[in-house]
Parts: sequence; structure tokens; C-alpha cells
Amino acid sequence: MGERREHLRLPLFAGLATVAGMLILASTTDPTDKVALSLVFFGLLLAFLASLGHFIAYLRWGQLSPTGRTRIFIVSSLIVVGLMLKSSGSLSVLEVLVLFLIGAGLWFYSGRRT
Repeated sequence: MGERREHLRLPLFAGLATVAGMLILASTTDPTDKVALSLVFFGLLLAFLASLGHFIAYLRWGQLSPTGRTRIFIVSSLIVVGLMLKSSGSLSVLEVLVLFLIGAGLWFYSGRRT
């Protein structure tokens, strides 16, 4: 059981640190002033989603395979790209369909790699 807790510690602390970073960034800056701050925010969001995915996978199955890590990163990346497009006001039905197709292709490919 101690080994399982070790695997849970890093994603939990990474998730808490990224949430704290996002809260500090959101409360002290205005993203309309500098676009680079928005990119930092979305980078922190990607790190948070990846650590949340790792945390949930370790809680559910107790381990994480390389394929699982890749799939967590794929889903996290697609969520962040979708939120980026949504925040810029350019997320249409066609772009959602393209994101879904890209995500489905990457998901399928990640299971077939050796």
C-alpha cells in the first residue's frame, strides 16, 4: 500500500501546485494585456489535467501503462485546444468535428504503437 501512496503523491502535489499557479495568475493579471500570459495559463491547465488524469488512473487501477500516459496526454491536449478555441470565440461545429477526428485518430494510433 505504501508504494501506491508514492504514486499518488506526485500527481496530487503537481495538481495542487498548478491550481495554485492558475489562481495566482488569474487573480493578478489580465489576459487581454499580454497573450503570453494566456499561454502560460493554458500550459498550467494542461499540466493540471495531465496530473488529474494520472491521479484518477492510479486511484482506479493502481498503475499506469505507457499507453495510458499517452492517452491521458492526448485527452488533456484536446481539452486545452478546445478551450483555447472556445475562449477566442472561434469554436464552430466543424472545428469540434475536426478536433474529435484528430482525437479519435490519435487515440487509435496510441493503442497500436509498440
